[in-house]
Parts: sequence; structure tokens; C-alpha cells
Amino acid sequence: MIREAGIVVNPDLLEEAYIPPDVPRRDSQIQELALFLSPAARRKKPVHVWLFGRQGIGKTLIAKFMLRKLERQASVSGAYVKCWGNNSYYSVLDRLVRDLRILGAEKLNSTFRLNRLAFYRGKSLLSLFWMKSTSLRRMKGVR
Repeated sequence: MIREAGIVVNPDLLEEAYIPPDVPRRDSQIQELALFLSPAARRKKPVHVWLFGRQGIGKTLIAKFMLRKLERQASVSGAYVKCWGNNSYYSVLDRLVRDLRILGAEKLNSTFRLNRLAFYRGKSLLSLFWMKSTSLRRMKGVR
């Protein structure tokens, strides 16, 4: 919300991490995504989802919105990893184990981290969102 004088009343609304309680004009996309991810609420494996489209149309917002909804309603663990700063398979894996606070994953061996992530996943459902991005095409180890 912005006052008439141009002073921002709530600067939190302008933060990149801000996720609004509702996403207007995206009801059909949210419903479709909820359908694909609904098995997660029943502790089943959800359908893989790939979000794609032009820059600035809300892919990141929808992914974060749905992840927050799953975390709150179904106690599903999740993490959002920006591939711009994590442009290798190892750096994405490293970010996931750190953000999900997977204990014992502080070893630098990527095989150990994969095994730890698989062990963690056996205890808790994990949802990953992949979005089309030029950085994914440049990611080392991903073809």
C-alpha cells in the first residue's frame, strides 16, 4: 500500500520473499497445480510439475504460494532454490540440504548428500518445482 505522498506504508509488501495471502487472476492455474500436488497432502507422491512461460508472469509467485500452502496445510517440507546463484547440480543439492536443515549433510561429498536427501525424503514428503529458465539450460550436470 502506498500513501498519496509517495511514502511506502508497508515496505514488506515490496520484498522479494513476500508471498501474498491470495493471488488474483490465477485461480485456474492454482487449481490445476493443486490438483497435481494434492497427493502430497495424503503423503503420496505428487505429479511432477514444470512451470514455464515468459518472464514476469508469476511462475515464482505461484510456486512459492503453493509451497507455502502445502507446508501449512499438509506439513510438507519444501525449499525454493534460485538457480541464478546456484547454477550447478552440486550447488542446488547443497542449497536443498541446507534449507531443509537435513542433519548430517555437512559433509562435502555429493553422493553422501544425495543419500542423506533420499533418507530424509523417506521420512518426509518433499516437493520440487522446476521452472524453465535459461540458467537451467546452463546448469552443469543437467542436460
